[in-house]
Amino acid sequence: MKLITTGELIVDSIEDGGQAIICDRLSFNTEHSDDDNGMFVIIQSWDEEELHSDINLFKNKKVKITIETID
Repeated sequence: MKLITTGELIVDSIEDGGQAIICDRLSFNTEHSDDDNGMFVIIQSWDEEELHSDINLFKNKKVKITIETID
């Protein structure tokens, strides 16, 4: 089983004085889901120094998220 979603990683909110960056959710719409129901991922970064080096590489860029089973 494999689910793939693509979308732009857009910052939705900045919390805890800048230590947390939370991006809009990316939905895995399938034949069993729709915009209101189903699986989704939220990308969040926590950095006490407020640098967020990793998420800044992907922020405002189109990304692909893949979830698959490994047997």
